[in-house]
Amino acid sequence: MRKQIITALLAISVAVTSIAGCGTKEPLQSGSSASGEQDSMDEAEGSVDSSEDTPEAGTDPSGEQENDGEDSSSEADMDAAGRQLYKEVLDQFCDYATNGWDENGEESYMFWHNTDGAMGLDDVGYYFCDLNGDGTPELIMGTTRPAYEEWPDIAYDVYANVSGEIIHLATSWERNRYYLCPDNSLLLTGSGGAGLTSWEKQVWNGGEFLETVKELVYDHDDYPDSPWLYGEGGIDWSEMQHLTEEEGMKLIDEWEGACVDIPVTPLRKYAETK
Repeated sequence: MRKQIITALLAISVAVTSIAGCGTKEPLQSGSSASGEQDSMDEAEGSVDSSEDTPEAGTDPSGEQENDGEDSSSEADMDAAGRQLYKEVLDQFCDYATNGWDENGEESYMFWHNTDGAMGLDDVGYYFCDLNGDGTPELIMGTTRPAYEEWPDIAYDVYANVSGEIIHLATSWERNRYYLCPDNSLLLTGSGGAGLTSWEKQVWNGGEFLETVKELVYDHDDYPDSPWLYGEGGIDWSEMQHLTEEEGMKLIDEWEGACVDIPVTPLRKYAETK
């Protein structure tokens, strides 16, 4: 008897559904896209419960995309290409780190900036990155340990390949230091004394020089009443707009706070595998 009642109820339900589906409707959209969107919505509504508990393919249980190995492969390719492209530079730095440096040479500032001890193969490192997005690696030389704990990693020397020639794009020294930003731009901080400091956001577009796109200047020497200046495109300081101290400090926090640690590979690893 119970089965007969359930069967009857199901029959009534089907009949009501059929009647509700009759009649005229306003057209939604022309073509197959409209019906496809409606079907997708119906399918999504019917699968809410199961999809909440089941991660999509290619994701881990937390919902994050799984690493399919492409990043590791591209890093390996970048490393192989960089080692070949900058072999002469890397060999030169290996010589400096192994045999010492000559004060009359063109050695990196890091070899005398870090005065706590000699800079050896385990202290100096290299990092390849694509500064202009053309798929060709540029070379950053740095140290495996920061010079100062309160600073980000310094990009002591930056090299690039321009029309088959390796050029020395940038070098850091005592009062001018380069840092790497997440978008592969560089932040140059410079000081001309207590009353003059500058911060430059620089990019490399494939030429022989870095280009300044944004600049903040603290110039108390020339503008004691309003020393904070800001400009874009490498314009002259006299053409820059004046900022409040609060606005200037906010930019400093934003730019310096975004600088990243440079994951250099120790030169010893290069020396052992070259």
